[in-house]
Amino acid sequence: METNRILLQRCGVEFGQKSDAKKMKPVSIDEVNSAIESAAKELAVDLDEVTVLKKMAEQSQDWFDQALKFAPKRNKRVVGSKRESIEKCTMDAVISLIESASNIPMDTSSDVGRLRLLLSDVQSWRLESQIMVRDIASAIRSLVKERNDFYGEPRSFLEEEAAEPMDLDEENVVSKESSSPYGVSNDSAPSPSASGNALSSSKADNIGNDVYKMVQNLHKSTDALHILTFEEEIVKRLDVIMKWCKKVSFIVDSYEDVFVDKRWKHDLDTLITETSDMNLDHEKFTVPMPDDGEENKIFNEVSKSVFELISAESARLSRLQAKRDEYYSWCKKATDSYIESDRRVPHETLLDLAKECSIYPPSTYDILFLCY
Repeated sequence: METNRILLQRCGVEFGQKSDAKKMKPVSIDEVNSAIESAAKELAVDLDEVTVLKKMAEQSQDWFDQALKFAPKRNKRVVGSKRESIEKCTMDAVISLIESASNIPMDTSSDVGRLRLLLSDVQSWRLESQIMVRDIASAIRSLVKERNDFYGEPRSFLEEEAAEPMDLDEENVVSKESSSPYGVSNDSAPSPSASGNALSSSKADNIGNDVYKMVQNLHKSTDALHILTFEEEIVKRLDVIMKWCKKVSFIVDSYEDVFVDKRWKHDLDTLITETSDMNLDHEKFTVPMPDDGEENKIFNEVSKSVFELISAESARLSRLQAKRDEYYSWCKKATDSYIESDRRVPHETLLDLAKECSIYPPSTYDILFLCY
């Protein structure tokens, strides 16, 4: 009986009267639940004090459950893919929970400590991620410059190819194995020519790989966070955008495959359709943009870099799509003029066809080679 009396005093309740519990050791939620369970077994009726304890326990339990959800105990931390299914909280929600701890008539010190540690960890990550995002913005600008130096201005993509003379050499017709940016196998696609613009050893390709890696690593680091921040929203969008850019780079670097394998036609059209969603629109973020001027400056910096990259790659895709459609029209014209015709094709017509196909991959030359 004395034990229960002390427990009631520590909770600020004694025989229906409020008592000063500030000078006493705070009671834990487990102690209260144990007292309620004991009273249920030993007493035939609910005393007023027990009823008050139950109400306090219910209200306090909601707070403890929320604290445990926001900041799990270290031996209960969720790792790996299971963490992705758990909804993250916001910094405002955590701060509000800490502030409301003073209203809980029980010991919340360990839970508040975990919540404060959570805020500290997230704040440290935010500062590091801001530096990384700035580095990514700088790397993206370098990538745009190097790809422009390599391919020329985006809206002039493939124009220089048209000025190169076509060599009607049977040795140009070769085969290779390739795969589409969406993982479709292409075992029968002919090989690109020496000017196929493979960037495996180029500076642009190296910079591109660096950017993809930077974004990938930063995005992976968010798995350990329990709080959703504005910086994480940026990183999540960057991850989507850079995966798109990687597919674009793959199809642009191997552009000749678009002309000779219709399976790539769908890939190209899909990338162009997805272009409209490749942006950093903070209005669509769950977490609003902070009022901090420095964070706004960082966001504007990376947003501008992304816009330049998307605009350049989108223009190349559009040029490639237009050239591809012209190529299909040329194929039909060549077929109608020769393969499906019983009449002999004039030499002048063959020369015109040869001139028109000068921008297309060497694998298309076999039609005209046979004509000779």
